[in-house]
Amino acid sequence: MNNKFLNEVVVKGERTPVVQKKDTLEFNTEAFKTRPNAVVEDLLRLLPGVQVNVDGSILVNGKAVNKMLIDGKRFFGSDPTVATKNLDADMVASVQVYDDREEDPDHKLTDRKLVKSST
Repeated sequence: MNNKFLNEVVVKGERTPVVQKKDTLEFNTEAFKTRPNAVVEDLLRLLPGVQVNVDGSILVNGKAVNKMLIDGKRFFGSDPTVATKNLDADMVASVQVYDDREEDPDHKLTDRKLVKSST
């Protein structure tokens, strides 16, 4: 029986940049390269379907984002521009967008949340 040994095996894998999970759209921020000193607003501008206006308002697929959560908590009140203009983009592992139905179980309102998970 002849034995052959491999010198080296390299396995490469990539995560999908955008994943749809039921009602949540999730962006893997590693797939979108920003400069070293970029803020979250710069990162959001790279995401497909996400638009950041001059005044800092955020639209996802044409619908306004009303709330922003960091690790599931609302730190910045009703003004998401405080977070997007001040947090470093490299602190964000993923961005999730979903319709918030917590306060509207009958689905009458159109309220969107933008969720950022830190690394």
